[in-house]
Amino acid sequence: MDTREKLEKVLEEKVNPLLQKHYGGVRITDVSGDCVKIKFIGACGHCDSAPERFEDTVKRIVLEECPQIREVIRDTESGYDFEELAKQVSERAEMKRHEQEEVQKAHEEELQKAHEKQSD
Repeated sequence: MDTREKLEKVLEEKVNPLLQKHYGGVRITDVSGDCVKIKFIGACGHCDSAPERFEDTVKRIVLEECPQIREVIRDTESGYDFEELAKQVSERAEMKRHEQEEVQKAHEEELQKAHEKQSD
């Protein structure tokens, strides 16, 4: 298992489960030699306690689990994450709209059947 694979496994199994409770996570943005850049995603990317959480959780776990890594840097550049978040919000809104349309359609069908039954 190469360094990147090991890092991804550590993040997936040890770090992200802790952060997912807060609707966030981390992902690797770069691995170069014994240095890794890691970025918060989701709600964690905008949290006021992100700097502390990075030091006391992310960095600590990575250094403990991956002895070949000597430096863990928090990537604070914005970009992709905002686009991904907007896409997810849009998809959820579309699903909710579709669900509401289905409920409305079923309700209208029930009213129509009740009306027809009254007419008989």
